[in-house]
Amino acid sequence: MTSVNDTLQNTSIEELEAQIQNLNVERNNYINENSKKTPTENNLKNSILKSVENQAKKKGYKIKN
Repeated sequence: MTSVNDTLQNTSIEELEAQIQNLNVERNNYINENSKKTPTENNLKNSILKSVENQAKKKGYKIKN
C-alpha cells in the first residue's frame, strides 16, 4: 500500500495544482447545488435576524421592513 508521502513525492507540483483546482470546482458545485436545496427560512442569517426582531419587540421596539 502506498502512503500519502509516497504519492506526493511521485506527483509534480503542476499535477497537484490541477487536482486542487478540480477539487475546488467540485466543491463549489456541491455548495451551489446544496444551497439551493436549503430553505432560506432555516439559514443562520435569518435565524439571527428573527431572534433580534423578537428581542426588540419584547422591549417595545417597532421593526421596519
